[in-house]
Amino acid sequence: YRQKNVGTVQPDPVSFTNLLVRSQCQLKNYTYKALGSPVGEKILCDILASPSMSSVVELSVKARTTEKFAKTLTNGSTTLPVLESLTLVRCFMEPGELGQMVSSLKRDHEKFRFLHIECWDRHEADRQIFSQLRDEGMIIKD
Repeated sequence: YRQKNVGTVQPDPVSFTNLLVRSQCQLKNYTYKALGSPVGEKILCDILASPSMSSVVELSVKARTTEKFAKTLTNGSTTLPVLESLTLVRCFMEPGELGQMVSSLKRDHEKFRFLHIECWDRHEADRQIFSQLRDEGMIIKD
């Protein structure tokens, strides 16, 4: 017996967000892990854009993140409006994009104060923004 199309079915993030709505669950902490998944970032962005994620205070992303993720998070204060803490495991963005995302989060999310990044490109433009944010009281571990 041979299986065909193994691994080609993309998970539907709507199933997860519908579960949250039905259960009336108010998530405070959310960890997303999809290392190596080519569709991981798209699914994450779809989940985070859902109003059912509006109670998340602490977000940990164990998946490759790029500018697409940054655009989802910097959609004004409507995406994750009470976010306080963000952990990124693998972040790959153009120079300055990561710093701009974090700066925007700090500006648009009153309680956002903590960032932990494990693996990133360490562009000078981002380092300069992080230095300024640290001077303003933000905690950044990299």
